[in-house]
Amino acid sequence: MNSGRTHLLILLSAAMFFIGIYFFIQFFSAPGFNEVAPYEITEVPRVTKPVTPDYTTSQTYVETSSTITVPEKETQFKVNINTATKEELMQLKYIGEARADAIIEFREVNGEFKEIYELANVDGITDKMIAVNLGRIII
Repeated sequence: MNSGRTHLLILLSAAMFFIGIYFFIQFFSAPGFNEVAPYEITEVPRVTKPVTPDYTTSQTYVETSSTITVPEKETQFKVNINTATKEELMQLKYIGEARADAIIEFREVNGEFKEIYELANVDGITDKMIAVNLGRIII
């Protein structure tokens, strides 16, 4: 019985081997696989004189100055945390109504801020919020 299994495994292995060789040969003998594509070298045309635009079309061309001013994405504004109103405080990132009210209440109870980082003492204000708005906050 054991020799029967051995013979069967040998036959299956041989069959798999020959099937593999068949597919290998079929793959590499596919049309176009070994063919070398013709390679043509063409010259790039050279421009000997500048191309002038055609102004006879119906498009309007406007001459502008040589300097171009690009508007900023967002106008940088400064918020004085000692004098800002609720609406002004709400213009800062991550500062909504509740946090603006908390800043104003903290300011009324404890007096004016002496440093920007004192904002961390206000409930709901984190160091990350201060870092994000650091360039916009003044005292």
